[in-house]
Amino acid sequence: WVRNFAVKYVSTQKPYIKNINLDSNSQFLILTVDPKHALPIALEKELAERNIFCKIATFQEVADQNLFDNHAYTHLVVISPEEGEEDLQQIIARLQVAVQPIKTTGYKANITYIQYGDGFFGENQSSPSFVNTTAKAFASSLHLERPNAKIRVIDLSTSIRPKSIVKHLLAEICAEESFLAVGYDKRKVRRMPQVVVQTENSYEPRDITWTQEDVILVT
Repeated sequence: WVRNFAVKYVSTQKPYIKNINLDSNSQFLILTVDPKHALPIALEKELAERNIFCKIATFQEVADQNLFDNHAYTHLVVISPEEGEEDLQQIIARLQVAVQPIKTTGYKANITYIQYGDGFFGENQSSPSFVNTTAKAFASSLHLERPNAKIRVIDLSTSIRPKSIVKHLLAEICAEESFLAVGYDKRKVRRMPQVVVQTENSYEPRDITWTQEDVILVT
């Protein structure tokens, strides 16, 4: 008998803020559509207090100023807009910006994607947007191609005050795991996707009529 599995976002313990351990030679580049947004500014301030170099830039400035060729960044943080256009090509282009090789660091730079899917990667939104639901799938594949880099996807609720979450973001970036996908809801409850077995009584009835022309493909 084949059982159904589903991905559920299960609450988990937050990483300890005291475990934030950034090398003094760390170099952060934060990429954002809006450099005046409160989150990149709060991140930059927190890093400055730890004497860590940080630069905020727009996606356009990466190309215009050859940022990857002129500086040995060790950490890239890509922040999606809270809402915006549904142009899939632009969304993909933002995700792909961070995969370019960087001066000295090459393909070893750690990459963190931050999106706003309410802490559930868009699953609880009535009208989920491509803007805030695509990073996890992209990063899940990217981390298989970058065994020497830490890849993160952090999904946030727009209700979270940026100043209250930046230490948690840095703790996630510093965690030992090579790949993490975590969400923080409006109460800052941390959740991670887990595959769980569905019970039979949770199956919803479906009005399906089978014919001899139907084909079942098992992969």
